[in-house]
Formats: sequence, C-alpha cells, structure tokens
Amino acid sequence: MKRVLLALLILSCLVSAPHAQDLPSASEIISNLDAAYSKTNDYTCLADAHYKKGDRREDKVYKIFFKRPEMVRAEILEGDGGTVAVLTPDGKVRGHRGWPLQWLVLTVGLDDPLVTTIRGHTLKQSHFGYMIERMKEAITSEAVSVTGIQVIDGSETYVLETTYKTPRDGITRDLVFVDPSAWLIKKIRSFEGNVEVIKVVYSDIVMNSGLPDKLFEM
Repeated sequence: MKRVLLALLILSCLVSAPHAQDLPSASEIISNLDAAYSKTNDYTCLADAHYKKGDRREDKVYKIFFKRPEMVRAEILEGDGGTVAVLTPDGKVRGHRGWPLQWLVLTVGLDDPLVTTIRGHTLKQSHFGYMIERMKEAITSEAVSVTGIQVIDGSETYVLETTYKTPRDGITRDLVFVDPSAWLIKKIRSFEGNVEVIKVVYSDIVMNSGLPDKLFEM
C-alpha cells in the first residue's frame, strides 16, 4: 500500500509540475505584456507595498490611478492614511499629507521624500508602463529567465527572474509575476543579494474605465 501511495504521489507531481518546454520564453511573455499594455489608456489598482532599506521598513497600501501619457495619482490607504501625490497633466508633482494637513498642498520635485518611497522610487516608477520598459531593457542585456508558475489569488502566473550584472539602485535580482489570462503584472519582488527589499502585490486591477484628467489635478 505504501508503495502504491508513493507511486501515485510521484505521478501527481509529474503531471502537475510545469515542464520547461511548456513555458513561454521570457521574451514572449514581455512581448505579450507590452502588447496588452499598448491597448491600455488608463487603469486603477491596489498596491500592497513593502520596502526595506538598511534598518528602515515601509509598509503601505496604495490606490494607484494611471492615465496616458503619464499621469499618476497615488493615494495611501494604509501606512500614512490620507496622503495623496499626483503627477499632473502638466508634469508637476503635487501632494499633501493626511489629516489634519490635507489642506496644505505642496508642489515638489519628483524626488522629494514626500512623494517617494524610502528606496527613492518616484511616481514615474510606480506604473506598469515603467515596469514593462524596464523588463524590455533587461531582456537585451541581463540574464532573464522564466523560472516556473505560481498561483496568486487563484490565478496562475509566470515567474520571470532577472539577475543584474551590475546592481540597479542596489537591486541585484527581480522577480516579476505575470498573469497570462489578461497579461497583467500581479506581483514584484526585488532583492539585494539574498535579502528581499521590495515586495508589491497588485489587486483589483481595472483597465480602461475612462478616468478624467481632473482626477490628476490638485
């Protein structure tokens, strides 16, 4: 009986495990991502984000709004609730803290700590278009591979791993999890050596809802 159970277990693993030849290449995945994104005029999503720099940690939940060509609105729902930052239609960066300072709206530089993460990521680095361009650049010069499949919120995602020859902003390795059912990025993880310093999980993604320009004004 034990031998039968062991044989069934091994067979189950062989059937369910993805084989390398069954997976698309990294370039195919990135191309499909890019093609799907090219049809996107705007989107909203939730981003459950965790950042680490040295001994500092930052844990926040954002609601992200994006509209072409490059308008971004980030509302912090948890971690610094009430803070809002926008990249406006005229290219300015404006923001305010939560209560009781929400009335104090400031125009700041793109790299101002008010509107960046502790790792210095800006509003221009917060949207899917930036991430896809980074992947397109990496596929031409870095080691990029598809390492397997992972289920996120009930959906299978392809896992793309990029290992950088030279660290980028301290990052030596990225993992990007792509849902092929709609060609969307569902999660990213970034590492300094063996230490995970960035983890962002995306959910409630809504594409092409017709966001008005006034949403990106402040």
